[in-house]
This record gives sequence, structure tokens and C-alpha cells, in this order.
Amino acid sequence: MAFIKNGSLFDSNKCRALYKISGYCLGVVRSILKSLFPIVLLNV
Repeated sequence: MAFIKNGSLFDSNKCRALYKISGYCLGVVRSILKSLFPIVLLNV
């Protein structure tokens, strides 16, 4: 939460970009897990 207090370093646009990047990474991880889950279940 330090970057929110330091408003001079991080403006709202940078925060939005960070949220978009983190959301995109979460989506990629979810899709990878979804594709790997059936394989793991079949191997067990």
C-alpha cells in the first residue's frame, strides 16, 4: 500500500495499468490451470 501513499510516484494511470497487467496474468494462470487440471486428474 506504500505506492498509494506516494501519490507523486504513481498516478492513477499507472495504477490502472498495473491492475490490467495483474488481471491479465491471473487470466493466463487460470487458463493454464484449466488446461492442466484434466491431465492431472487423468494421470491420478
